[in-house]
Amino acid sequence: MWIIGGTIEARSLINDLEGKRDFVVTVATYSGAEMLEYENAIIGRMDQQAMVQFIRERGIHTVIDMSHPYALEVTHNAKTACVETNAEYIRYSRRAADTKDCVNVDSVDACAEFLIDIKGCVFFTTGIKFSAKKSAKSADITAFGFPRIF
Repeated sequence: MWIIGGTIEARSLINDLEGKRDFVVTVATYSGAEMLEYENAIIGRMDQQAMVQFIRERGIHTVIDMSHPYALEVTHNAKTACVETNAEYIRYSRRAADTKDCVNVDSVDACAEFLIDIKGCVFFTTGIKFSAKKSAKSADITAFGFPRIF
C-alpha cells in the first residue's frame, strides 16, 4: 500500500496502520514529512512516469491519495499511474472549506495587483511552490502581510 501524504489526515491514517499493515509513505517536501511525524517517509516530487515506476518497483496494489486538496497535479498523476499499472486508487477528500468571504486570484501577479490597493496588513495563503515567487508588480508579495503556506 502506498500512502501519498501531505495532510494531517494522512498522519492519522499512518498512526492507525502502523504495525498492522505494510505501507510506504511519500510526501513532496521536507515540511510535509515534518508534519507527518513519520520517520520513514520518502521525500520528493514525482511525475506520472515516476509514480508508475514507483508502483511497479515496490509491487504496490493500492494507492491512497491523501495529498492536499489543491495538489491537483499529484492527484491526476496518481490516478493515471494507477490506471496504467492496474493498482487500486483511493482518494481521500476532506470537506470543502467555506470560502464565500475570501478573495481568490489566479497568479502571483494577480495577487500583487490586488494587494497594491489594500491598506493595512493582510493574511494570505498559498502553496509552498508559490511562496518564493516574485511578481512583476511587486518585488516580494510577502511585504504586504503574513503568508500562510499550506
